[in-house]
Amino acid sequence: MGKSPDIDCVFLNAGIQGIYDFAHPEKVDLAKFFVEINTNFTSSVALAYAFLPFLQKGNTPTGLIL
Repeated sequence: MGKSPDIDCVFLNAGIQGIYDFAHPEKVDLAKFFVEINTNFTSSVALAYAFLPFLQKGNTPTGLIL
C-alpha cells in the first residue's frame, strides 16, 4: 500500500494569486492572468491525478478536497 497506508483524504490547495484591478483594464496583464489561471487549475488536476491511484487502492472511503 505504501509508506502512508492511513491517508484517506488529500487537500488540494496549490496555486498562485496576483492582484488585478479590472476597474482599470488597461493595467491588467492578461498574459500573467492566464498563466495564473492555468497554473491554479492544472496544479489541482495534476495532484488529483497523482493521488487517485493510491486512494483508489484502499478499501475505505477516500476523498479529494479542493
